[in-house]
Amino acid sequence: MSRQIAAAVALSLAVACGSTPPPPLAATALTPVSGPIEGGTVVTLTGVSLAAGATVTFGGAAGTAVSVAGSTSLTVTTPAHGTGAVDVVVTVGTQTATLAGAYTYVAPAPTLTAVSPAAGPASGGDTLTLTGTGLRAGATVTIGGTAATAVVVASATSITCAAPVHAPGAADVVVTNTDSKSATKSGGYTYLPAPTLTSVIPGSGPLAGGTVLELTGTGFLAATVVTFGGAAATSTLVDSTHLRITTPAGAAGRAAITLKNPGFAALTAAGAFTYARPASEVIVAVNGTSGGAGALLVFDPAATGDVPPNGDSIFAQSSGDLTGLAAPARVMVRPGGLAYTIDSTPAGDGALLAYAWQPGATSPGMGKWTYGHRTGNTPPAQKVVNAATGAKVMQQPTGLAWDAKAGQVIVGSYLTGDLIWVAADATGTVAPLRTLHTRGGGIGNVFYDDRFDEFYVVNGNFGTIDVYNEADQDNTAPKRTIIIQGYNADIAHGGDYAVDLFLSGDELFVLHTFSLHTYPRLGSGTLAPTRKIAGSNVGFLRASGIGFDFAKNELYVADRGITPGVYPGIYVFDRTATGNATPKRVLAGAHTDNLDPIGVYVNHDPHDCVEGPALAAHPTLWFN
Repeated sequence: MSRQIAAAVALSLAVACGSTPPPPLAATALTPVSGPIEGGTVVTLTGVSLAAGATVTFGGAAGTAVSVAGSTSLTVTTPAHGTGAVDVVVTVGTQTATLAGAYTYVAPAPTLTAVSPAAGPASGGDTLTLTGTGLRAGATVTIGGTAATAVVVASATSITCAAPVHAPGAADVVVTNTDSKSATKSGGYTYLPAPTLTSVIPGSGPLAGGTVLELTGTGFLAATVVTFGGAAATSTLVDSTHLRITTPAGAAGRAAITLKNPGFAALTAAGAFTYARPASEVIVAVNGTSGGAGALLVFDPAATGDVPPNGDSIFAQSSGDLTGLAAPARVMVRPGGLAYTIDSTPAGDGALLAYAWQPGATSPGMGKWTYGHRTGNTPPAQKVVNAATGAKVMQQPTGLAWDAKAGQVIVGSYLTGDLIWVAADATGTVAPLRTLHTRGGGIGNVFYDDRFDEFYVVNGNFGTIDVYNEADQDNTAPKRTIIIQGYNADIAHGGDYAVDLFLSGDELFVLHTFSLHTYPRLGSGTLAPTRKIAGSNVGFLRASGIGFDFAKNELYVADRGITPGVYPGIYVFDRTATGNATPKRVLAGAHTDNLDPIGVYVNHDPHDCVEGPALAAHPTLWFN
């Protein structure tokens, strides 16, 4: 029987019985008319002839918790459904009523509450997990405006993706659903930079560690890991361009400094720091042309006051002199056990002298050695001189350095401005292996930096520090030049060729008569010093040479005094001394024989002196 017939029969019976039949089922309104696709919204449906047992569907899906309040109202909880408008159908018994498209399912905007990890490399590639709500299949992710890759919507609360490449800094993370609704986590992911390293100060310290360094560069983080030769160092982040480091213990020689930021390959600066053995001796070159005896005097590194030199010293004698030490302007000990010095007289000539430097049992702190020490009126093992006639290439030599790459000695001429390379085992009259003519006469000294195959030449006539590559020769122009601010050649020449320089790590120490200046290694142009030791308390009056203790980071200044023999001495300062600093100690007095000290050298490695020339390739940063 059709519904229409059944309704007609019911109506006829009702009329025959004298009663009014109920109106047909109807649905008239719905509130609210929309809700989330997850369902769970309580909806009130109004209509006609609603009754207990009524059911409601939304787009064909059954609602739950139907509660009929009366014939004109019921409540129902919406089921889950896809987005869009759906029909709402109410059924009572055999009757149904439909509200076409009356309810719209809406996908709510997503939320984004967390990004993990919160930081990673600027090179991208980190796998990130995004946590939130309303995250839908097909959602996209951008970080700093750049699309992430490998996006996987694991659930409505979790997405994984790969971070794209981006510039360093904080970046917004944005999730966008397919309906264009989005959620943003402002600054939710920070791109970390790769570290760079431009300077390490100081560049050396003792084997026991504990040296506090300042590293300068970029991209430093609290999470930056620093190692020295593979050993972990403690670090404090000053700012993104400065790290303060305390060195761990290490073995003698060069140590690589390695920096690693999270997510990046390690950055390694090879040989950036030198672990130095304790200094074994201090060697003072003494001028013998001013009424004294030319000499190489040897002292304990801790010596102070009026103390005599020890038994390893070499003295010229007024009669029957065998040493040839008339005016030894500079001195150095190279691996293999030769002590080199240069005799800067007579004015148009000069000599390179080398002595076998084998410490004896009398040397403080050295113990007993196989070879006997050299002392007194000892002839040099090697002596290189100019030819008696013809061109003289070694005229008043005042610069001396060891070219560790070539295994040769560099000698600088004050008169000509030439640098000449001499074989380590040369003796007699020899032609130079190589010559480089610098900007002109006035060379005070030369320093070779074997980390970068560069050498530095200080010129007293022009007040410049010229930097060359190790392979440069002939009239090659310097690769860069530092012009010493306020330099006065007349004042500098008050100490004769009293200019000297020394490089420690990334600090360049420059001496000229009354003051000691510090410059950055990579500086160029006219520079004001980063520090300057000068004033009435410093003590030196006619300074002419610098030495350096790499283990203690101490500076030695050789001072010729007001006039030769009057208040000369060796003054010792901390590397960081500045201004009108009082020296830590002074090696001076009649018993020292420091009548006219021109140069000073701090020897760190007596072991090299008995191990032979095979050590020519030994790290040599501390061999000044």
